[in-house]
Amino acid sequence: MRTARLSVLTLLKRQHAWMALVPLLVALITGGVALNSAREALLFATQGVEAQAVITNPQVTGTRSTGTDTSGRTYRVGYDFETREGDAIQGRTPVSPGFFGRVSAGDTVTIRYLPDDPERVLVDRGDASGAALIFGALALVSLGLALWGARHFWRRTAAMLRAARAGERRRAQVVAHMTGAGGWKTDPNFRLHWRDETGAEGKSLDRRRSNLEHEAPEGSAITLAVDPVSGQRFWERDLHAD
Repeated sequence: MRTARLSVLTLLKRQHAWMALVPLLVALITGGVALNSAREALLFATQGVEAQAVITNPQVTGTRSTGTDTSGRTYRVGYDFETREGDAIQGRTPVSPGFFGRVSAGDTVTIRYLPDDPERVLVDRGDASGAALIFGALALVSLGLALWGARHFWRRTAAMLRAARAGERRRAQVVAHMTGAGGWKTDPNFRLHWRDETGAEGKSLDRRRSNLEHEAPEGSAITLAVDPVSGQRFWERDLHAD
């Protein structure tokens, strides 16, 4: 095989390496939500002023939004308080199901508001800090999955490059064509299942079924390239940048 025909981008594409971007995107989104929630909680903790508010008109709706539990219900409460300057403030805000269950209309609770913007009120402190912790944990898990995926695809690509450039060539027989990771309905992706002369078995990367049946029909002989470092075996055609 000519090394000039090798392509890292093609190899990554054939391995569906883009899948590592999905948890990375989730990590960015959940991380952003966690940072925003933490920043909001810190803002009220450092600059907020405490006040006593009266809970008014607790209400449960079916709309999915902030303060929504797993059943899709949204918990909101109204509040009515007076700032230290004597201004009367009223409003409504989403709260956690736990907070909602602890209060009733007419109850007095301690809230925090921003003195330069008294319309911004923190009624349920646990909801703000809890959101930061939950979304922060999701961001860390997603980032870990993204890093694992990136490492997995990069290491396998490095092994494929070594196998193509300096690996031992070994004969194998096509055992079957197996369903791959989707593709066009009329020409889905399939994987070639092979068994080499040592009895070891393996699979190719995804290819269109029509191409696979033409290039390596069941029972035909193929050539494998063996990575001299890891010992991984790859169908030689998978290493071409065609």
